[in-house]
Amino acid sequence: MKFTKVAVLLAVFALATVPMFGQLTATGTSQIKVVRTEWISFSVTTALPTLTIPANSLTSNSDNVVVQTAWNLGPSHSTGVQVCVSAAGALAGTGSNTDTIPVNEIFVTPKTGSPTALGSGTACGVAGAVAYTSYDTTTAAGRKNPTGTSENIPVYVDLGSYANDVAVDTYTGTLNLVAYAN
Repeated sequence: MKFTKVAVLLAVFALATVPMFGQLTATGTSQIKVVRTEWISFSVTTALPTLTIPANSLTSNSDNVVVQTAWNLGPSHSTGVQVCVSAAGALAGTGSNTDTIPVNEIFVTPKTGSPTALGSGTACGVAGAVAYTSYDTTTAAGRKNPTGTSENIPVYVDLGSYANDVAVDTYTGTLNLVAYAN
């Protein structure tokens, strides 16, 4: 019986020292690289403004176009983010009316400055555009605005320098708005 106990004990000991299949492990390391690309987002958050020129006046009411701008830029864009407005062309009368309101009679009031006629500048790299505002991106903190900034851009029409009065009608056109990182 002693012999059997020793044989069983040796068999258990032998099995305990033999590696089990599936139990082998190895380790290693790998480099990881994450590239965060720069981005800028821009949206118009209001409906089309309706400007009304009242009787005995050549100047419309001012109405706001509300925009939302957000960005995360690299250091190469250290001179700023601009929000600019331009017009696709003159405002055209509807129906058989052939009158138009020229672009230079549409005004935007920049955040810091005087009312400026569209068609008179080259802001945001766009001919005829007026810069409404410019955000400083010279610091690392200024290059990130991921939650966004909302702006009210006041727009109005002033026919005071226009030689021709326009017929009573509805005039339509397109404002182009852009956020530009330079």
